[in-house]
Amino acid sequence: MLGQLNKKIFLKSNTGFTFPELLVSVAIFVLITTGLYTLMLTSQEHWDANQVQIQLHQELRRAAGQMINDLRQTGSAEPNLNASVPANGATYTAITFKKAASISSGALQWEANAIQFSRGGTGSTQLIKTQGGVQTVLANTISGLTFRRQSTSPDILEVTIQGQNSTDRGRSDSYQLSLEVQLRN
Repeated sequence: MLGQLNKKIFLKSNTGFTFPELLVSVAIFVLITTGLYTLMLTSQEHWDANQVQIQLHQELRRAAGQMINDLRQTGSAEPNLNASVPANGATYTAITFKKAASISSGALQWEANAIQFSRGGTGSTQLIKTQGGVQTVLANTISGLTFRRQSTSPDILEVTIQGQNSTDRGRSDSYQLSLEVQLRN
């Protein structure tokens, strides 16, 4: 009798999984796989958003660096600068100025070709430098550009550059870079 009982237990354990056990195993596997896939998609979206943000920061900083180099070589007394961005506290979307070329008899002499920074290009999303009729794109994905001088500090030019870009999946990111440029006296 003991031999028959052992034989029944052995045969019963050798039959495999029951259908409900198989369904529960598949359901657990599907839940785990779905969770891992969701985690992977979320991580990929964050990676893409960070890449777009880094590219946007680099683009704006590179453009700002080029602008600063030119703007520092102009003075608050330069006639074109006073006409395009007067020291009245208002904001302007473009700036036109000339760089200092030399000093003659104690007075600054200005270069012949004026420089202009403005938004333009396709959809007005590019930061454009125009000098001597030649346009150079300094940055793309620009959504805003402003210049301002205060009457209390006319030698300081406040520049704000805003950029906006999207990931391949449509998530939008924006960045604003504000800087102050000391002009020549």
